[in-house]
Amino acid sequence: MDDPLEPIDEPVRDAPAPFSMWLVMLGVPVLIVAAWLVLPQTPVVVGLLALLALTAVFVGVWRVLSLRRLHEPPGRHPVPPPS
Repeated sequence: MDDPLEPIDEPVRDAPAPFSMWLVMLGVPVLIVAAWLVLPQTPVVVGLLALLALTAVFVGVWRVLSLRRLHEPPGRHPVPPPS
């Protein structure tokens, strides 16, 4: 039986670093709102800010979907789901 407290040798790519998650979750919306308030309200600026917001959302979703756990097959002895 494997020791559960034994350190793992392989690098883990399960989730992005907490700093980058907070940067995306808080920093990008704050920057978009600040740009909305500071820049002139022309249709071009509003369209660019909307594209920036959509890009941030889709990049965040792509990052979550590209995690290792979602595309690698389970190990030899997967844990059965709770019943």
